Amino acid sequence: MAVTSLASAQWVVADEVPTEAGCDWLRGWERAGIERRTRHGYVCAGDDVLPLYETTNSPLWQGYERRCGLVGRFGSPVVFAGSPYFAQDGRVAEPLVRGAHATAMSWIEQGAADVLVVPNLTSAGVDSWREFAGPPAGTVHLARTYSVRGNASLHWLDGKGRVRILESHGHGIPGAVLVAVEAGGRLVGAYLGVRRGDEVTFVCDDHHRLMARYGFRGTELWAMVYAPAARSELATVLNGMHATLHAGIQAA
Repeated sequence: MAVTSLASAQWVVADEVPTEAGCDWLRGWERAGIERRTRHGYVCAGDDVLPLYETTNSPLWQGYERRCGLVGRFGSPVVFAGSPYFAQDGRVAEPLVRGAHATAMSWIEQGAADVLVVPNLTSAGVDSWREFAGPPAGTVHLARTYSVRGNASLHWLDGKGRVRILESHGHGIPGAVLVAVEAGGRLVGAYLGVRRGDEVTFVCDDHHRLMARYGFRGTELWAMVYAPAARSELATVLNGMHATLHAGIQAA
């Protein structure tokens, strides 16, 4: 594993996924090929790793842009800390935040990207980034996810419905499954999920009230957007993006 020149006493940036066993899923994700990248690096601090991607095409993120009428508004490429395709659970360690932010700002200063997007953070992750990297240009409510635990392929929902976990090729995403939600003997939703260990997590773009009625507790996911300097027009755009996506989630 080669280490780039960017480093501190607490973190380093590697040019390939570390060989530790805990990085098996990330190594599988790197083979998926869904996103088109021009640069990558892996911020490492002890056993923790956070990938950085300079990306010209992330279909999922562009879907959010399209929904808000903002296609291309954040420039190309965009630097991502993590990927829009997987969630970052809980708090993020201080060295990872500082290393990812410093490296992304260096890439932006030297290259063609304008912003750093940190996608799919829980509220605890938002607090970590705000504490260790400072306030962003804006924070956007991206999605609400749900999880089921256990390796069974069938999960009953309070006797009112069921969730079936089906195998899926999932565009090469490691651990991809199809999550089918059924009620009253009919299919009410089908979603792409990811199995990591004994937990399957999936994003539900609709039927939030139905999921709550069946006992699912949703987890809100957020994106934080950073730029090297304050930009009032960027903050305005992000506020509008947040309002549009949040309204859609609340109405579903």
